[in-house]
Parts: sequence; C-alpha cells; structure tokens
Amino acid sequence: MDSPLNSDGSRLDAVKPIDRKNLVNRLNYLNFQDKDLLSYFKHKRYKRMLALRVKPRPCAGEKLLCSWEEQFPEGWNPDEYILDHLQLEDGFSTITVVSDTYTLNTDGLSLTLPDQGHELTSRKIQRHACSNIRVQMIQNGRFFKGTLTSFTPESFKVDIDALSKHEISLLNEGAYVSLTVLRDGKILFSDECKIIRYYFLKKKFTCILKPVKNAIQKLSKRKYRGYRVALVPPPNVQFTHPFSGELYNLPVIDLSGSGFSVEEYFNTSVLLPGMIIPKADIVFSHDLKISCKIQVLYRKETEATKHNTVVDVGLCFLDMLPADQVKILALVSKARDKHISLGQGIDTEAFWKFIFESGFIYPEKYLLLQENKNIVKEIYDKIYTKSPSIARYVTYRENGSIYGHLSMLRVYDNTWMIHHHASSKSAAQYAGIAVLDHLSDYIYNAFHLPSMHMDYVMCYYRRENKFPAKIFGGAKKAINNKKGCSEDDFAFLPVPYEKDRIYDETIMPQILESSQDDLLRLEESYAQKSGGILLDALAILPESTQNKEIMDTYEKEGLKRDIRLLSLKQDNRLLAVFVLDVTEIGLNFSELTNSVKLFILEPEYFSPEVLKASLNEISGTYYQGKSHALVYPFSYVEEQNIPYKKRYVLWVTDLSFTDPYLGYVKRFFRLEGDS
Repeated sequence: MDSPLNSDGSRLDAVKPIDRKNLVNRLNYLNFQDKDLLSYFKHKRYKRMLALRVKPRPCAGEKLLCSWEEQFPEGWNPDEYILDHLQLEDGFSTITVVSDTYTLNTDGLSLTLPDQGHELTSRKIQRHACSNIRVQMIQNGRFFKGTLTSFTPESFKVDIDALSKHEISLLNEGAYVSLTVLRDGKILFSDECKIIRYYFLKKKFTCILKPVKNAIQKLSKRKYRGYRVALVPPPNVQFTHPFSGELYNLPVIDLSGSGFSVEEYFNTSVLLPGMIIPKADIVFSHDLKISCKIQVLYRKETEATKHNTVVDVGLCFLDMLPADQVKILALVSKARDKHISLGQGIDTEAFWKFIFESGFIYPEKYLLLQENKNIVKEIYDKIYTKSPSIARYVTYRENGSIYGHLSMLRVYDNTWMIHHHASSKSAAQYAGIAVLDHLSDYIYNAFHLPSMHMDYVMCYYRRENKFPAKIFGGAKKAINNKKGCSEDDFAFLPVPYEKDRIYDETIMPQILESSQDDLLRLEESYAQKSGGILLDALAILPESTQNKEIMDTYEKEGLKRDIRLLSLKQDNRLLAVFVLDVTEIGLNFSELTNSVKLFILEPEYFSPEVLKASLNEISGTYYQGKSHALVYPFSYVEEQNIPYKKRYVLWVTDLSFTDPYLGYVKRFFRLEGDS
C-alpha cells in the first residue's frame, strides 16, 4: 500500500507520535505567527473529503478552539460530514490530529485534543510557502501561467491557472519547461526546469518542477577571478527572501569585489542558483552596512556533519552604489596587502609632497598649474576627502608616507581614464606595480555593475616611457583585436591665443555644431584610418549618449564638465570635427581633460593656417584663451611640419575583454617582481 500524501502531493514516510504538550506548543506557535491549519471533513455517505482552513486560538490544555478562515462551500451541510482530522505542516513534516469529541458552529470548531498526534516526516529539505509570486512557463512553444505556492532549493510547487482538459494534455510530464518567476512584474528567477509530476488536488492543477542546474554563468566564462578574503570577524548578509518574504541572516564565508559565499544547512537551505535577491545588506559592524542587489550563482554540498549536510552557496553582486563597492574592495585590498589604500581618503599635504618629490610634477608641468595652484588644491581636497563618484584612487603607504599612487577619472558616459601613475624612487618599482595591480583588480570586479558606468578604460602614455609602453602596449598585443583594445597617436600642442588676430575670411571655414551626419562621416573616416574603439569610448557616435549623463554627474559633484562637438566646414565639405573637453583646470596635471581633440577628415583641404585660425577661435570662445590641442591623425602634423610639444598614445580597452587584459598584466607583474 502506498504511503499517504501531503497536501502538495509528496509522499509521507516516517511516522512518530507527538504528545499533547508538544502538540499544544506547535498550535500556540501557529497562533503567535497568525498561521492557519487544515481541517479535513469526510462525507458520511460518499466518503469524499473536504478541506477547510481554520486558525487556532491560544491553547492551554486539552481544549482547542479554531476560527473559520474561509467561507463554507456553497450548499455545504455540516450535518452530512464528520471531522476526519486536523493537519499542521511546517515545511518538513505533517502533524495529524484525530479527535472524536468536537462541535461545530458559525464561529468555528471546538475539539478535545487527544493524548497524542502523529508526526509524519516527508522531506529531507524544508519547503517554504510563497506569497504573491507569479510564474510563466513555456513548453514546446505553449505558454502557461500560474502561482508559485511553495519552494525548496530543489523544487517548485506551481498551481497552474485554470486549464481545459485539452490544455492539460499538452503539458508533458517528465519534459522540460522554461520557467520565469516574478513578483510585481519583476523577474526573480528564469531558467530551465523539469516537470517531476503533476496532479489534481481540491480542483487545482499542480505541477512539481525541479531546477535543472546547480550553477549559472552570469558573465562570459572567465579565467581569472577576483581576489577573495575571509574576514575576521566575518560580516553577515541579511535579506528578505524574494519568494517567501522571510528574513534571513547568514555569515559570509569569503568576500571579493564581485561577490561572496555563504554556508547553509541542507535541510533548511533557501538559496537556489539563478535566484535574484533585489535587496540585501552586508553588515560589517553596527555602523557599516552595505546594500546591494545580488544573484545566486551556485549551490553545492560540501561536507556532512553528524546531524546535517553543509551547502556552499556562491552569490555575485548585480549592482550597488559605487561608493559602497569601493568600501568592499578597500577591505579586500587591505586584507590582501596592508600597505594598499583604495579610496579611503588621503592627507592632501602628504599627497602633494609625494607628487613633487617623486618627480611626477616636473618643472615644465608645474608651469601649467602654478598660476591656478589654489584652484587645483581645492579640486584635490574635494576628490581625496569627499570621494566623489567620478574618481577612484589607490595609494601604497608605509609608516604614514605615500610611496605609490594611481588614480582614475570617469571622463565620458561609460569610460574611465587611468592617470597620475607615480611612485617614489626610494620604493623602486614595487609600489608602482602594486597600485596598478590593485587598480586592475578593482576594474575587473567593478566593470559589470551598471551603476559604475564602466564599459571602457582609457589611458594616455608616451612611447618613450618604457613602463606604460610595456603595460598598455603589451596588453594591446596580448588582446590582438582592435575592437577589444586599440591605440591612436595624437600630437599634443599648445594653442597660443591671439585675441586681435584677423584671419583671411576667404580661407576661414565655418565652425558649426556637429550634426548626426557629421558624426557618421567621422565614424567612417576613423574606421578607415584606425578601425579602433576610441569613438565608442568617447561616446560621440551618432547612436551614442553623447555624454549628457556624465556632465550632469559632474555638476552634482560640484565640478565642471562640458563636452561639445563642433564641425569645421567649407563649401559643404566636412574638414574636421572638434571634441571640446572642458573641466576644472588641473583635474589632470597635463590638462588632457581640458583640451581640444581635433579629428581631421580632409587633410588636403586643411592647411596649417586653417588649423591655427580654427583653434584660436575655439580657444578664445571656450577656454578663455588658454588651451591645448590633441591632433589626429598624428601623420598630419608630421607631413605639414607643424611643431608639437608631445606625442601621446591614446589607449582604449573594451572591458568585455578583461580576461586577456588581466592575464597579460598579471604575467607582467610576476616577471617584473622577479627581476
């Protein structure tokens, strides 16, 4: 004879008695939690069963009073039924209570509790009830809707919306379905499941589904993983389960900038691969709590204890505030190397001392800044003490002194610029390598978070500087794909403003705001000359955002940022496109963020006189007569014998290629560290 069924159709196995004292405690717990139980009535003549929900009242002995929780079925006559049993479920087991002494009235049910009930264990893993969770299922192109009523990490119980017999016949037991779980229209889970069984119970059509995977792949497969640390004492992760609404608090076993792991006991586990938790808090201390959106990546049994099995669960960050992400990576970096400080505030006096003593600000560069030194100090006080969202920095410190520094600015909508890489001569190369290594890890862990706006990273360097040429030039060779990493050479030249200079109007083209057609022609010209990704990173392609968001962000941070696109035209011919970058003076010590990028499309019609005249007009109108220009292609200034100050390589990488980039950088660091 088959063992009896739970209310969800699962089999009941081991049976053990439960005495009245423990039974009363279970009933009072249900009352305390405002939960109900099922009362089963059997028809005296036809033997059919009817289940009605009742809510137990406080119980102190053998008498139990229950209130009706739902309307009686239409036409139901209590005189035609007898009470068969009460049923309590807690997700693990089912308790049945049989009483021959009871009364019914319009208020509820009153009965005498027996000396003992029976607890029937049915599951190795606890099932949890759900609330207001909808599901969508697709099988062989057919679409079904329903409600998720309960779950475990290994199964879903779904009540399908009313179906005809024909529709039911189309759902194949034992086959696979694509299941999407939603709350208020937002996806909480979406993956393939297998139909284990389905059945009718109380006029409901119910499916039991089993998730197919024990792990998901959130990002493209990556060889490298973020550095993980086990903090002591460990933080806890607190969250409200998106399916059940229950609150959980689990210790974090290890933590990285991209995610963390926790442990659960198998029989009470609630985390299943693919599930999205819209809001969780990682609590480090009473006054340090970080909120984030997370997703379960994997679930695997690791060890068996005397009474239970431990399940290791990995989760990844889907999003969080940028400032909170810095806090997590700062903790990880500090645990990895006590000398590293990531975005944790800098004594600006120590910073300026280091910058000058390391030779990073050499006399020629200082002449660019000295006239506005007080403004520059104010800017860096703001960046290094208030940690604005547009700046990141790493320092290497020993005994209170700075020996290495590297920072990064968000300069376009989805692009960050690495700059100000400096190390003390007394620290040899290790401090410079350390800050670049940790910033690379930061990029690797942060770029996939939408709030970071980090699709590209760019950097200016000069080929005669061996260290950046090895790092960035070597990374380009390692990636070996211009759509993953590209370099373009620019001539950097000062623009001497001549306020009263009058140019021949017959040779002077018009300077106009760039049209979408102008940007399309720029894209075609750049693709032919370079084939790289610079214009994507600058966000100036016709279909791009064109940097509206980044300008608003700088304004909110109390900083200046303006980006304008101008076209130089003559006789309806597009000669060049200017990208005007306007920021606070000294935001970049070489003024690379406060300069004009000039893309020449028609060099044969673009004379040195036109170059000088157009830059003079732009400098006076937008830069108060003080500016620099970055001219592309570099070959133009060589062919025209135009004097220039420096030759910069503008390096850009698409961060979807982080694996080959980081692979090269890590190999380089090992080689340099051994040399």
